[in-house]
Amino acid sequence: MPIALIVLTLVIDQTTFSLHPFYRQRLAGAFAVRRPVLKDGSVGALPYDYNAEPTPLNPYAQRVEGFPQVILAASAAVSLRNRTAPGRPAVPFTFASDYCGGPDTGWVRTGTLQKTAPALIGRDLTVQSAVAVSGAAFASAMGSQTMFMERLLALSNVRLGTWVPNPLYLAELATYGPNRIMPRVRRLRYQLQELVGRYSDTTPLLLCTDGGHFDNLGLVEMLRLRCRTVYVIDASGDSPPLATTLAQAITLAYEDLGVTITFDDKGQNLLNLVPGSAKPLAPEAPMASLNARFSANCLVRGTIEYPEPVQFSPDAPADTRGRSST
Repeated sequence: MPIALIVLTLVIDQTTFSLHPFYRQRLAGAFAVRRPVLKDGSVGALPYDYNAEPTPLNPYAQRVEGFPQVILAASAAVSLRNRTAPGRPAVPFTFASDYCGGPDTGWVRTGTLQKTAPALIGRDLTVQSAVAVSGAAFASAMGSQTMFMERLLALSNVRLGTWVPNPLYLAELATYGPNRIMPRVRRLRYQLQELVGRYSDTTPLLLCTDGGHFDNLGLVEMLRLRCRTVYVIDASGDSPPLATTLAQAITLAYEDLGVTITFDDKGQNLLNLVPGSAKPLAPEAPMASLNARFSANCLVRGTIEYPEPVQFSPDAPADTRGRSST
């Protein structure tokens, strides 16, 4: 029996026996639909069999005319070679139809990534898997939100997130050929990395988890793309007095990109974002707990200042300023 267990740990795919496939399946069952054009010309929603029809990022995540491009923000665990700032053992990693990767790991064309990845790992290069990864908060590596239970999650394999091909390693694979090998199965080696909490940026695979382990709003990635207008929905549920998650994202944007966001406070009081600042509902005594959650204002606007002029559109001169609404 011990020998059989050792053989299994060396042969089976660790991610397959984690919660990631279950989470991916549940999300697909709850939210994934087909958008058919109905007989009356309107667009409807129909269910489809996710198991029978995979949804590779290219072409399923391609931009649809009239809609923004979908970019799924995740984070990659990196803790070695002083790649990350102290207390932040994670780097940004995004999934899209054209490119996947990040500034610290490099980017690779999604089509190339899908062709290079073995079949088992290729299952995690789909729209539904990327959605699951971007929300994989319950993981064995939580970046800046590191918790004491991470080792227990890794040991029990009760965790979300998955290992995907490393763009930096793919570049070496293309350069050195047979001297580099892409693993076909995520064996015990990767679970051991989770147990000891040591993640290199040069390994064939990277552990990708919730984007909130780097930036919970996705604001930094939008600023990295030099967007002129950014809308951010903050559903993080921060405790009083102010939006901590928004403040952290603004700090990250300045540290990583040199981008500043300022609030002029004209016609808006930032303190109106504080829970409990709204006019109390009557009768106040029975409604006290509910009144403590209401804010006088739920929207704040800021000015984005990029460190260099940006050509936001071909028919307009380059500018350094944009707008942000939260």
